[in-house]
Amino acid sequence: MKKIFYKLYKKLLLFRRYIIFIFGGGLGLVINLLITFVLTEYFYLWHMFSYSIGLTLNIIINYIYHTKITFKIERSKNRLIKFVVVFLLMVLLNWFFVYYFTEIIGFKKYYLIVIVAVTFVLSIINYLINKLYVFKK
Repeated sequence: MKKIFYKLYKKLLLFRRYIIFIFGGGLGLVINLLITFVLTEYFYLWHMFSYSIGLTLNIIINYIYHTKITFKIERSKNRLIKFVVVFLLMVLLNWFFVYYFTEIIGFKKYYLIVIVAVTFVLSIINYLINKLYVFKK
């Protein structure tokens, strides 16, 4: 019986950490969307360029958040390099899918909704890579 409760506790802890991870990613996403929107709508930059600037700032916000809050682990040069590589891979995937759905499929008018949808789907993959590779204890 004790083993069953322990396994349940571990699963709940894993889910809790994912929620914390999503919250940090959500914070970065909100900042990213604001930057993308302002640069696109008020400075008339191409939405993909604006999005790239927002994603760059997202790296800084998310690394600090995930080291201090999500995984509670010390920052290191090696971990930062891994984080940036994984983040850039996710950025490329994000960028590709946002470009595909807005420019190729034709959802350009709904670019902010596309960004949110793509980011949500890729967040699961991103969490697993970060948990198992970047922030592995």
